Amino acid sequence: MPLPPGPQIGSETGLDEAQWILEVRDAMHDYPLATVESTSADGTSGAPTASSLPYRATRPPILDNTVLVSVAGSAQAVHYVDQEVASFTPVAGQVLVNLDTGEFTFGTVPTAGQLVAIKYTPVYWRDRTILTALADGLRRLPGWVGKTGIDETVRPQINVWDYQLPSWSSDPRSLILNLEVKDVDTPVIDYDPVRRWERVGTTILRIGTSQYYSPAGRFRITYWTPYFRLADMEPHLFHLPITYAAGMLLLKRAGVLMRADSMPASGDGAQAGTTRAQVMVDLAKTLLGEYKEARDDLKRVPGPGRRMRIVYPSYER
Repeated sequence: MPLPPGPQIGSETGLDEAQWILEVRDAMHDYPLATVESTSADGTSGAPTASSLPYRATRPPILDNTVLVSVAGSAQAVHYVDQEVASFTPVAGQVLVNLDTGEFTFGTVPTAGQLVAIKYTPVYWRDRTILTALADGLRRLPGWVGKTGIDETVRPQINVWDYQLPSWSSDPRSLILNLEVKDVDTPVIDYDPVRRWERVGTTILRIGTSQYYSPAGRFRITYWTPYFRLADMEPHLFHLPITYAAGMLLLKRAGVLMRADSMPASGDGAQAGTTRAQVMVDLAKTLLGEYKEARDDLKRVPGPGRRMRIVYPSYER
């Protein structure tokens, strides 16, 4: 796999989700290629009613936001099922598209004999499916893989000992490594260590000496936390969620083939489908094995800057 885009050393990649999806498609050779289909309307299909069947593309699922529809040469406004409210019903000049099933429902039923033309991009996996697999690969990273950060958003307050920690603390695996204070918050004053503090639950920081400091001061929290977003990962971890996503997508695709093979078939069709499914399963196991091996190679203590906090005697507290 080539070097990831963006920074190569140190900081997180900062890549948006579209770039990660593109990398998975490249690894799977799932290159989107547009296609055009057309049919002559029968005057009844495509209505948003219980008695009418929708038109359907022959090669779903469909890549997001790539659909163009025309009726007798007149372009229709395209809406997507998973981007609209459940009660959305198309009106005249609109068409509702289900990207998973390839179904097209029109606000106005095309008149018999009119040409219904659709242009779309068939793919093996939708962007949402790939992103779900990538996010699962991110969550499957072990507890020792994460990043160290610095938070300076908490300030001393009058008569307040319990402080709400920022959003990174919501993960119970997160750690507070060190607490310092600058009193007053000016460039010429350095940070000093805060000795009396404890974490209450996951999101509360209790600072026993908080009233020693001016509201014009500032706390500096050094923390460690697992990754929340794909963009937070450093370049040396770039390949991990991609490898995991590729393996899981192949397993799910093999499941589809196996379900199809369970239906009656003539000739060697069922056998060929079973063979394809087994090849996918074997390749998926190889990719997931590579993911686990690379993941286990990353074993280290949480955060390179972690150090043990000294517990002071009760009389000093």
